[in-house]
Amino acid sequence: MTESNPPQPQASSTTEAQDDQKEADRAYCILTRIDDATYIELARCSYSIFPQFLIGLYLNDRPEKRLNIAQYYAGMRSLVGKPGNCYDDWKGAFSFSFKVEAFREGNAYPYILNIHHFRSGPEFNFKKVITDPEGLDSSALGVYHKPFDDEFSEENMKLVEVYMYGFLQGYLQVVQENAYLNAPDFVLLSDANHIISGYIDGQFFEHHIEDEDEFQASKEKFQHLIEHPVEHWPSDDQEPRRFTIELDLNTLKKKRAS
Repeated sequence: MTESNPPQPQASSTTEAQDDQKEADRAYCILTRIDDATYIELARCSYSIFPQFLIGLYLNDRPEKRLNIAQYYAGMRSLVGKPGNCYDDWKGAFSFSFKVEAFREGNAYPYILNIHHFRSGPEFNFKKVITDPEGLDSSALGVYHKPFDDEFSEENMKLVEVYMYGFLQGYLQVVQENAYLNAPDFVLLSDANHIISGYIDGQFFEHHIEDEDEFQASKEKFQHLIEHPVEHWPSDDQEPRRFTIELDLNTLKKKRAS
Protein backbone atom coordinates (compact mmCIF):
# COMPACT_ATOMS: atom_id res chain seq x y z
CA MET A 1 0.00 0.00 0.00
CA THR A 2 1.38 3.37 -1.03
CA GLU A 3 1.13 6.16 1.51
CA SER A 4 0.30 9.61 0.14
CA ASN A 5 2.11 12.62 1.43
CA PRO A 6 -0.05 15.02 3.46
CA PRO A 7 -0.75 18.36 1.79
CA GLN A 8 1.76 21.05 2.71
CA PRO A 9 0.45 24.18 4.42
CA GLN A 10 0.23 27.20 2.13
CA ALA A 11 1.84 29.54 4.66
CA SER A 12 3.78 31.50 2.10
CA SER A 13 0.84 32.33 -0.15
CA THR A 14 -1.33 33.19 2.88
CA THR A 15 1.33 35.52 4.23
CA GLU A 16 1.75 37.18 0.85
CA ALA A 17 -2.01 37.69 0.58
CA GLN A 18 -2.08 39.25 4.04
CA ASP A 19 0.81 41.54 3.13
CA ASP A 20 -0.96 42.55 -0.09
CA GLN A 21 -4.10 43.37 1.89
CA LYS A 22 -2.13 45.42 4.41
CA GLU A 23 -0.53 47.37 1.57
CA ALA A 24 -3.96 47.94 -0.01
CA ASP A 25 -5.34 49.22 3.30
CA ARG A 26 -2.33 51.47 3.89
CA ALA A 27 -2.72 55.24 3.50
CA TYR A 28 0.49 57.10 2.71
CA CYS A 29 2.06 59.54 0.30
CA ILE A 30 5.42 59.91 -1.43
CA LEU A 31 7.01 63.31 -2.04
CA THR A 32 9.49 63.50 -4.94
CA ARG A 33 11.33 66.70 -5.82
CA ILE A 34 10.57 68.21 -9.25
CA ASP A 35 11.95 71.27 -11.01
CA ASP A 36 10.02 74.48 -11.65
CA ALA A 37 9.31 73.69 -15.31
CA THR A 38 7.68 70.36 -14.40
CA TYR A 39 5.71 71.96 -11.58
CA ILE A 40 4.40 74.77 -13.82
CA GLU A 41 3.44 72.30 -16.56
CA LEU A 42 1.51 70.09 -14.12
CA ALA A 43 -0.08 73.13 -12.46
CA ARG A 44 -1.74 74.04 -15.78
CA CYS A 45 -3.98 70.98 -15.46
CA SER A 46 -4.46 71.02 -11.69
CA TYR A 47 -7.06 72.23 -9.20
CA SER A 48 -5.69 74.46 -6.45
CA ILE A 49 -6.47 73.44 -2.88
CA PHE A 50 -6.96 76.11 -0.23
CA PRO A 51 -3.50 76.94 1.22
CA GLN A 52 -2.57 75.31 4.50
CA PHE A 53 -1.38 77.59 7.32
CA LEU A 54 -0.01 75.95 10.46
CA ILE A 55 0.75 79.11 12.40
CA GLY A 56 -0.19 77.34 15.63
CA LEU A 57 2.49 74.74 14.98
CA TYR A 58 5.19 77.40 15.13
CA LEU A 59 3.68 79.50 17.92
CA ASN A 60 3.09 76.53 20.20
CA ASP A 61 6.54 75.06 19.73
CA ARG A 62 9.10 75.80 22.44
CA PRO A 63 11.14 78.89 21.47
CA GLU A 64 14.42 76.99 21.74
CA LYS A 65 13.14 74.33 19.31
CA ARG A 66 11.20 76.53 16.92
CA LEU A 67 12.62 76.70 13.40
CA ASN A 68 13.09 80.13 11.91
CA ILE A 69 12.81 80.58 8.16
CA ALA A 70 16.58 80.37 7.61
CA GLN A 71 16.74 77.03 9.43
CA TYR A 72 13.82 75.72 7.40
CA TYR A 73 15.54 76.80 4.19
CA ALA A 74 18.92 75.32 5.13
CA GLY A 75 17.34 72.01 6.11
CA MET A 76 15.28 71.77 2.94
CA ARG A 77 18.15 72.73 0.65
CA SER A 78 20.50 70.26 2.33
CA LEU A 79 17.98 67.46 1.81
CA VAL A 80 16.39 68.15 -1.59
CA GLY A 81 18.77 70.48 -3.41
CA LYS A 82 18.70 73.92 -4.95
CA PRO A 83 15.49 75.93 -4.45
CA GLY A 84 13.17 77.05 -7.21
CA ASN A 85 11.63 80.39 -8.10
CA CYS A 86 7.90 79.74 -7.72
CA TYR A 87 7.29 82.38 -5.04
CA ASP A 88 6.53 86.08 -4.60
CA ASP A 89 9.92 87.74 -4.11
CA TRP A 90 8.34 90.68 -2.23
CA LYS A 91 7.02 88.30 0.44
CA GLY A 92 9.59 85.50 0.40
CA ALA A 93 12.90 84.16 -0.86
CA PHE A 94 12.58 80.51 -1.97
CA SER A 95 10.40 77.62 -3.04
CA PHE A 96 10.69 73.82 -3.27
CA SER A 97 8.30 71.91 -5.54
CA PHE A 98 7.30 68.25 -5.28
CA LYS A 99 5.27 65.60 -7.03
CA VAL A 100 2.95 63.99 -4.47
CA GLU A 101 1.56 60.49 -4.92
CA ALA A 102 -1.20 59.83 -2.40
CA PHE A 103 -2.11 56.15 -1.89
CA ARG A 104 -5.40 55.05 -0.32
CA GLU A 105 -7.23 51.71 -0.50
CA GLY A 106 -4.95 50.54 -3.29
CA ASN A 107 -5.54 53.62 -5.44
CA ALA A 108 -2.99 56.31 -6.35
CA TYR A 109 -3.95 59.97 -6.59
CA PRO A 110 -1.57 62.50 -8.19
CA TYR A 111 -0.95 65.89 -6.59
CA ILE A 112 1.77 68.52 -6.64
CA LEU A 113 3.07 70.64 -3.78
CA ASN A 114 4.89 73.95 -3.64
CA ILE A 115 6.53 74.75 -0.29
CA HIS A 116 7.46 78.40 -0.41
CA HIS A 117 8.57 81.20 1.86
CA PHE A 118 5.55 83.42 2.54
CA ARG A 119 6.15 86.38 4.85
CA SER A 120 7.23 84.90 8.21
CA GLY A 121 7.17 81.18 7.47
CA PRO A 122 6.70 78.34 4.97
CA GLU A 123 3.38 77.94 3.16
CA PHE A 124 2.24 74.65 1.64
CA ASN A 125 0.26 74.88 -1.61
CA PHE A 126 -1.21 71.57 -2.79
CA LYS A 127 -2.81 71.05 -6.20
CA LYS A 128 -4.78 68.06 -7.47
CA VAL A 129 -3.48 66.95 -10.87
CA ILE A 130 -6.16 66.04 -13.43
CA THR A 131 -4.66 63.29 -15.59
CA ASP A 132 -7.67 62.86 -17.90
CA PRO A 133 -8.07 65.94 -20.16
CA GLU A 134 -11.76 65.13 -20.66
CA GLY A 135 -12.29 65.31 -16.92
CA LEU A 136 -10.75 68.77 -16.67
CA ASP A 137 -13.20 71.58 -15.87
CA SER A 138 -11.44 74.69 -17.17
CA SER A 139 -13.74 76.96 -15.15
CA ALA A 140 -12.46 75.29 -11.96
CA LEU A 141 -8.79 76.02 -12.66
CA GLY A 142 -8.83 79.61 -11.40
CA VAL A 143 -10.51 78.96 -8.04
CA TYR A 144 -9.51 77.28 -4.80
CA HIS A 145 -11.10 73.98 -3.82
CA LYS A 146 -11.66 72.22 -0.55
CA PRO A 147 -9.51 69.09 -0.14
CA PHE A 148 -10.87 65.90 -1.69
CA ASP A 149 -11.30 63.89 1.50
CA ASP A 150 -11.65 60.49 -0.17
CA GLU A 151 -8.22 60.99 -1.79
CA PHE A 152 -6.03 63.35 0.19
CA SER A 153 -7.83 65.10 3.03
CA GLU A 154 -7.09 68.32 4.90
CA GLU A 155 -5.89 66.24 7.85
CA ASN A 156 -3.54 64.35 5.51
CA MET A 157 -2.10 67.63 4.27
CA LYS A 158 -1.59 68.84 7.81
CA LEU A 159 0.19 65.58 8.62
CA VAL A 160 2.58 66.21 5.73
CA GLU A 161 3.36 69.69 7.07
CA VAL A 162 3.83 68.51 10.63
CA TYR A 163 6.00 65.61 9.46
CA MET A 164 8.24 67.89 7.40
CA TYR A 165 8.60 70.37 10.26
CA GLY A 166 9.48 67.65 12.75
CA PHE A 167 11.84 65.93 10.31
CA LEU A 168 13.74 69.17 9.72
CA GLN A 169 13.95 69.85 13.45
CA GLY A 170 15.54 66.45 14.07
CA TYR A 171 17.79 66.65 11.04
CA LEU A 172 19.18 70.08 11.92
CA GLN A 173 19.70 69.11 15.54
CA VAL A 174 21.81 66.13 14.53
CA VAL A 175 23.89 67.86 11.85
CA GLN A 176 24.57 70.91 14.00
CA GLU A 177 25.50 68.90 17.08
CA ASN A 178 27.95 66.91 14.96
CA ALA A 179 29.16 69.86 12.86
CA TYR A 180 27.85 68.20 9.67
CA LEU A 181 25.95 71.19 8.29
CA ASN A 182 27.89 72.18 5.19
CA ALA A 183 26.16 75.46 4.35
CA PRO A 184 27.67 78.76 3.21
CA ASP A 185 26.68 82.11 4.68
CA PHE A 186 23.35 83.34 3.30
CA VAL A 187 20.66 85.95 3.91
CA LEU A 188 16.91 85.74 3.17
CA LEU A 189 14.46 88.65 2.97
CA SER A 190 10.76 89.18 3.38
CA ASP A 191 10.48 92.83 2.37
CA ALA A 192 6.74 92.82 2.92
CA ASN A 193 7.17 92.00 6.61
CA HIS A 194 10.57 93.62 7.24
CA ILE A 195 12.15 90.27 8.13
CA ILE A 196 15.83 89.46 7.62
CA SER A 197 17.02 85.94 8.37
CA GLY A 198 20.10 83.93 7.51
CA TYR A 199 23.16 81.95 8.51
CA ILE A 200 26.51 83.66 9.13
CA ASP A 201 29.65 82.30 10.82
CA GLY A 202 27.85 79.11 11.84
CA GLN A 203 24.89 80.86 13.49
CA PHE A 204 21.26 81.17 12.38
CA PHE A 205 19.44 84.44 12.99
CA GLU A 206 16.14 86.14 12.27
CA HIS A 207 15.34 89.84 12.76
CA HIS A 208 11.82 91.31 12.70
CA ILE A 209 12.11 95.06 12.18
CA GLU A 210 9.17 97.46 12.39
CA ASP A 211 10.78 100.71 11.24
CA GLU A 212 11.31 101.07 7.47
CA ASP A 213 14.52 103.10 7.78
CA GLU A 214 15.98 100.63 10.27
CA PHE A 215 15.05 97.76 7.96
CA GLN A 216 16.81 99.38 5.00
CA ALA A 217 19.88 100.10 7.15
CA SER A 218 19.97 96.46 8.27
CA LYS A 219 19.78 95.31 4.64
CA GLU A 220 22.82 97.45 3.87
CA LYS A 221 24.86 95.45 6.38
CA PHE A 222 24.14 92.26 4.40
CA GLN A 223 24.14 93.80 0.93
CA HIS A 224 26.96 91.65 -0.43
CA LEU A 225 25.22 88.38 0.51
CA ILE A 226 21.88 89.70 -0.74
CA GLU A 227 23.24 90.74 -4.12
CA HIS A 228 25.80 87.94 -4.50
CA PRO A 229 24.45 84.79 -2.83
CA VAL A 230 26.50 81.60 -3.03
CA GLU A 231 24.98 79.89 -6.06
CA HIS A 232 26.19 76.36 -5.37
CA TRP A 233 26.02 74.39 -2.13
CA PRO A 234 27.83 71.03 -1.72
CA SER A 235 24.46 69.38 -1.05
CA ASP A 236 23.16 70.50 -4.47
CA ASP A 237 25.12 67.61 -6.03
CA GLN A 238 23.39 64.95 -3.94
CA GLU A 239 20.37 62.93 -5.02
CA PRO A 240 17.29 64.71 -3.58
CA ARG A 241 15.71 62.87 -0.70
CA ARG A 242 12.28 61.31 -1.21
CA PHE A 243 9.83 61.37 1.67
CA THR A 244 7.35 58.57 2.39
CA ILE A 245 4.78 59.79 4.92
CA GLU A 246 2.14 57.68 6.61
CA LEU A 247 -1.31 59.30 6.51
CA ASP A 248 -2.86 57.12 9.20
CA LEU A 249 -2.15 58.44 12.70
CA ASN A 250 -2.15 54.98 14.32
CA THR A 251 0.38 53.69 11.77
CA LEU A 252 2.50 56.78 12.25
CA LYS A 253 2.52 56.36 16.03
CA LYS A 254 3.50 52.68 15.73
CA LYS A 255 6.43 53.54 13.45
CA ARG A 256 7.65 56.23 15.85
CA ALA A 257 7.41 53.81 18.76
CA SER A 258 9.32 51.03 16.97
